[in-house]
Amino acid sequence: MIFDSTGIKVFGEGEWRVRKHGYSNRRTWRKIHVAMCTDSGQVVVNAMTSNNINDDEAMIYMMEALGGVPLGDILGDGACDTFDCREAIYDRGGRQIIPPDKNAKLQRKKSFPCLKARDDAIRRIQEIGDEGRAHWKQEIG
Repeated sequence: MIFDSTGIKVFGEGEWRVRKHGYSNRRTWRKIHVAMCTDSGQVVVNAMTSNNINDDEAMIYMMEALGGVPLGDILGDGACDTFDCREAIYDRGGRQIIPPDKNAKLQRKKSFPCLKARDDAIRRIQEIGDEGRAHWKQEIG
């Protein structure tokens, strides 16, 4: 399953007017969060939120909305690289395919099982060296 989001302008000035005069307080955006099945290409669950809801919060909400649907590989972008997202995926038995931050560090003090996949990704990216993230993304699929 792939999780992602995009923003849409609901109300506000045109782009030319904003560049020329700046934007007003009445400019409004919404986010559409989508979970799509990688096998069928079908949108499985979606949510529309205000622009102040983070992608990781929406991902957890959508996973809860899926109920008992089995999770396989879970793909997300860097916005999903949070402890809460990784814990939710781990608890549901999913495989995390989420790139760690560019400056990500290995966990040091406590060992959380939900962060093992993240640590493995960080180690592999460090092994590869230059262009490690791009090569890791190709390796992982």
